[in-house]
Amino acid sequence: MKKKLMFLLVIVIIGVSIYNYIYKKHRVVKFEEPSFIVDSNEIFSEFSLNLEKANKKYLDKIIQINGKITTVNTFDIEIDQHIICYFLDSLENHISVNDNVEVKGRCIGFDQLLDEIKLDQCVLILK
Repeated sequence: MKKKLMFLLVIVIIGVSIYNYIYKKHRVVKFEEPSFIVDSNEIFSEFSLNLEKANKKYLDKIIQINGKITTVNTFDIEIDQHIICYFLDSLENHISVNDNVEVKGRCIGFDQLLDEIKLDQCVLILK
């Protein structure tokens, strides 16, 4: 009886471990501290000069970027014509073109075709 109970306990522990490994909780950028705080022109020049090095440094990290808004859409903005920030919530009536902003988000990469850095799950940093 003890062997069966121990075997069942081991199976349950392994099952729970596998479940937790596969179904990890999603990151909530809003509550994470940024790994880097940079100016939009500074980060763009890093990606332009050495893509591989910049990817190692910034990819999948939370970064906070400051710069001037060049385009505003419902769920995304463009900062200094080279950084696209995707938001989960609508931005209507919150910001406008030429506003200086600070945005925190997860860096998802550099689009070489469009020459843009992309961030998702972004939030505005209000002062």
